[in-house]
Amino acid sequence: MVKHTIEKHRRRVRGISFASLSPSQSELEERLRTVCLAICALGVVAYGLARLKFALVPLVLSLSLKYLLQPMIDALTRKGKYLKKETEPFATAKSVGSWLLLIRRKSSQIALPHPVAVLVALTVALAFLATLAAVIAESVRDLTSKTEIYTQQVQIFIVHALRWLDATGIDKRWRKPQTL
Repeated sequence: MVKHTIEKHRRRVRGISFASLSPSQSELEERLRTVCLAICALGVVAYGLARLKFALVPLVLSLSLKYLLQPMIDALTRKGKYLKKETEPFATAKSVGSWLLLIRRKSSQIALPHPVAVLVALTVALAFLATLAAVIAESVRDLTSKTEIYTQQVQIFIVHALRWLDATGIDKRWRKPQTL
């Protein structure tokens, strides 16, 4: 039955003659097909990203945190075999630089286990973020407490700018005089 239907369809198509495309038309058709497929693929990817947003945001944040903390974790887990040895004696030097070199040398001899290094790095990162959040909160609190002063300063600036525009003769049609 199916074979009979296909054969019947082929006979019907044979009666219609399709014109062949010129090389420029076939190239244009290929480009149009490619653009349409790219648009369809972009739509599917956008839909997939929108549906997976709940999982992708934590994934991207965790990967970025890993890459940001990896150098610190590497420094905490390795011994100082990659550091070159300083020839300066520490017993006679009294400067701050020599103390920093001593601290660097002694800290390079410490090697923490990987899980402990990860916890230390996360603690340092969270302390940094908490400090940053405190600074931002204080800045916002300061800004909100001084909004009236800032509003007056902006209004004074606008009045001076409009007076300057009037003095220079710039066209006045762009502003409404009744609003000020």
